[in-house]
Amino acid sequence: MPRYLDRTAVGVVLAIVLAACSGTSATPSASSEPSHAATATAVASATATETSPLDGTYQTSFTGDELAASPFLEDAGEINNYNWGEFTLTFSGGRVTLTGRNDLVSFSTAGAFTVADDAVTLVFDTGGSAGETFGFRWSLDGTTLTFQRDESIGPGPTPYLVKPWTAVETYTTTAFSVPLTIIVEPLLNTPPAIDESNLLSWYGTPNVDEAVRFLIPVEVYAPGSSSPQPPPSDYLAYLQGQAADGAAFSDISTITVDGHAGTLMTATTTNGLDGSLGCPTLGADQGEGCFGLQPGLSLRITVIDMGAGTTLLAWAKTGKDAPDDDFVAMFERMLASVRFE
Repeated sequence: MPRYLDRTAVGVVLAIVLAACSGTSATPSASSEPSHAATATAVASATATETSPLDGTYQTSFTGDELAASPFLEDAGEINNYNWGEFTLTFSGGRVTLTGRNDLVSFSTAGAFTVADDAVTLVFDTGGSAGETFGFRWSLDGTTLTFQRDESIGPGPTPYLVKPWTAVETYTTTAFSVPLTIIVEPLLNTPPAIDESNLLSWYGTPNVDEAVRFLIPVEVYAPGSSSPQPPPSDYLAYLQGQAADGAAFSDISTITVDGHAGTLMTATTTNGLDGSLGCPTLGADQGEGCFGLQPGLSLRITVIDMGAGTTLLAWAKTGKDAPDDDFVAMFERMLASVRFE
């Protein structure tokens, strides 16, 4: 088995919110008008489950300044923290799901949708937009989805219009012991190179020296030790304790990955710490079959508590001297897209 050249991780969570124009609602909304509940019921009951030409997953992102400067802005009330950031929109089997997050807020909502030629109607029944009905004209050119406002179909909130949406792929694990579905963007080769019981691994494209890993450690090599031991019950304290052996941790924050608490940080080291993150199999070689922090690498890593004594690690590996900000941002979006089965 080739030596794993991952000794530090980089990853950040990001998904954004299309919100109501009133800052008090965590959902994108055209105005403070009624929720059109009767229309929602009628459309939802008529929604078919067959595949539509819109079926797929799409992402877009923009800043608060870009929202404020958008020519599509109709109401100053739409300029709020729920209406900017990075968004993921999924159409599947007659259902639509919208998730999002920025540095200040997070958001999710779901409902039914119908497509009639170039018109789409979204009828949200759960989450932040529950009770709202929106309508747009749409066009799909290759991987680029564009919405246009048409009041004859229904209100169309500005956040759907600020920038086009880009189609992305999703991947559902086949062997990983914590089953999940995740969005995989073009910066990664897909399907993953490894989908095993305790290891999920993608390599970057075109830079194969970059990678994204998900690991459930079954044993670890503590710094300075050549003997494996079971993963510690307080894995976060164990990892951050490696600062005594040359590791450094920065940009630390608490996050949530599909409802599970995690801690996100950037990890680097001045000393090679083979196996310090852990091993995917019992008895794996410390240098060849396990993962640890290494000089020259920057890992953006998150420690996720899955309960029942299980720790899930996820990280993006880039170079320490010239970290790839785009790759790290992509990993952040991946984390935000995780859905545990």
